[in-house]
Amino acid sequence: MPYPLAPLLALAFALAGCAEPSGPGTLAGSAVSSLDGKPYVNAKIQAIGSTAGETLTDSRGEYRFEGIASGLYQVRASMGKKNQSGSIKVLPSQVVRLNFRF
Repeated sequence: MPYPLAPLLALAFALAGCAEPSGPGTLAGSAVSSLDGKPYVNAKIQAIGSTAGETLTDSRGEYRFEGIASGLYQVRASMGKKNQSGSIKVLPSQVVRLNFRF
């Protein structure tokens, strides 16, 4: 007796393997001096338009926002009177980097 649903089930399983990644992503990067490449420690990084808000760079000038919803973001870095901004697209289940030199 033939199984009329077998071809449909095979197609469904094949398409499931091609699905786009889903879920939040990670935005990471660094803030360093454009003069000597030294890291900016405690530079304020803001992911504008996200619920992640802001964070500070660590001792290596690195920052990281984990679990950020996918989408396009404006990111602002500031250290004292120095400011810089850029935009980046956060992708689901991936780490994207935006580095600042100022």
